Amino acid sequence: MSHLHSHVCYCGSLVSITDVRCRPSTGRPSGEEQTTAHEVVFPRAGVFVKHVGNQQAVADSNHVLFFNANEPYRVSHPMPGGDDCTSFTFQTETLIEVLGAYEPMARDQPGKPFGLTHGLIGPKIIIQQQELRRRLGDAWIDALEIEESALNLLYAVLRDAYRLRTIPPRQHRSDTLQLRQEWVERVKLLMAKRPGANLSLTEIARAVHCSPFHLARVFQAEVGPSIHQYHLRLRLALALERLLDRPASLTELALDLGFASHSHFTATFQRFFGISPSGFRRATSRSRLREMSKILKVLPREMR
Repeated sequence: MSHLHSHVCYCGSLVSITDVRCRPSTGRPSGEEQTTAHEVVFPRAGVFVKHVGNQQAVADSNHVLFFNANEPYRVSHPMPGGDDCTSFTFQTETLIEVLGAYEPMARDQPGKPFGLTHGLIGPKIIIQQQELRRRLGDAWIDALEIEESALNLLYAVLRDAYRLRTIPPRQHRSDTLQLRQEWVERVKLLMAKRPGANLSLTEIARAVHCSPFHLARVFQAEVGPSIHQYHLRLRLALALERLLDRPASLTELALDLGFASHSHFTATFQRFFGISPSGFRRATSRSRLREMSKILKVLPREMR
């Protein structure tokens, strides 16, 4: 018998992320289990073996596991101590869209999209997954950042898993340049109209009539920064002006621009500009403001 404990780290319309802790009383295979949704699972600690029919997959921190919904499997633990995992459950349409480049049958068999039971992942993906999991504990992180990060992780995982199986991605017809630009400009306009709104990637994609995964990739390819990074830059640019133009308190300004709190705004502002908002307000003249605004245009990519 296994003792399972799960903790939902994030639950949104595009993806749900859950930490699962398993402490079995025996190393023998469990009874048949099945998930209620398609899952991508990252073992973080411990070792277990996933049994699907006659196939066995050893699961440790170097692997990612793929679970089809309602597909029977069993689990055994060859070593004491159990395991700790993080599970990602994506919206089915989004998962099929990303997976369809590698699994030609995924679109025709949405009930069983994964053809692989597991895959090997490299150190960059391990760090990427752990960093996202760590950020989920940050009260300041918003849905847009979580969803973009989760989609990037899914894409990287599938790319590596299928590359090792020598299955090349399917090539799809490229969007016309005009359509890609229209999507990008619609996103920019939406951000400009609602800079303080904490919109999810799903909401943004629905507003511009594009899929979340495709929109995230097109926007970054056309603009440079991700949608979340672009939105943050816009908020900070507005903050520069409002710090001098309005007598509002920093807390009021922070909340109006969509930051979680006064401290969230201050920390973000300090990280980008090297000066606190209050220090900037005290020391900056109109001419200095114009100079500071230029910083946004020359920030390194990793700071955008």
